Amino acid sequence: MAIFRFYSQMGIEIDIEIDTTVIYDYDGSEIYPDLLPKPSLCVICKKDDRGGIDEIQCVLTRVGQREGNNFECHRYEPKFKR
Repeated sequence: MAIFRFYSQMGIEIDIEIDTTVIYDYDGSEIYPDLLPKPSLCVICKKDDRGGIDEIQCVLTRVGQREGNNFECHRYEPKFKR
């Protein structure tokens, strides 16, 4: 579960809880992030296992490219700088 906090135009805080253990594909099929292969680029990324919206975006990026041979991520940030 992840909790996201939003603010309405009237300044009211709204917390929304989202179940991140199951994500649904475009055709309605369930995708379990824990069973999805994680490319090596993800393992060395600063956003790996960060949770919240970062986790959802990372999972969706991997889902979108799971059939391809070359994985690309435009959100990649290295964990360690040289």
